[in-house]
Amino acid sequence: MDCWSDLELHVEFSADDRHRAVHMSDRNRSSEVGVWVDGVRLMVDAWLDQSGYWVGDRFYVLQAAGPEDHPDQQIALGLLGYRILSLVIHDAWRRTTRVFVPDASETWTNPFVRLESDQLHLYADESAVTGDRPDRSVPAESPLP
Repeated sequence: MDCWSDLELHVEFSADDRHRAVHMSDRNRSSEVGVWVDGVRLMVDAWLDQSGYWVGDRFYVLQAAGPEDHPDQQIALGLLGYRILSLVIHDAWRRTTRVFVPDASETWTNPFVRLESDQLHLYADESAVTGDRPDRSVPAESPLP
């Protein structure tokens, strides 16, 4: 961010520096964040977080606005404006994006992803990670487009 532009850029490189995620937001439209991973635009017209993280030098993970009809959904402070959040996982190798939305029994207030072997484990929040209680486990290998 600079003093002459309304645009803010945030770039995150994978640990091996082979992939990059670029977040661009406009200070005049704080709810709009564009995200590109290695040039692939993720989730146009979705409310995405201003930052994310790399998992295993392959998967870029970020939080997104959760479902409005979730029974525990509430308006909350913060960029996304929702208490219950969804997860977006982009596979940089395959150039595919998967979106995981919590069902009515899952309360994802700060969802997190961990990779173990060939599985992505999706956790509701930090205490679930600490206690190793994933809500879901899905194959790491995303389907081909």
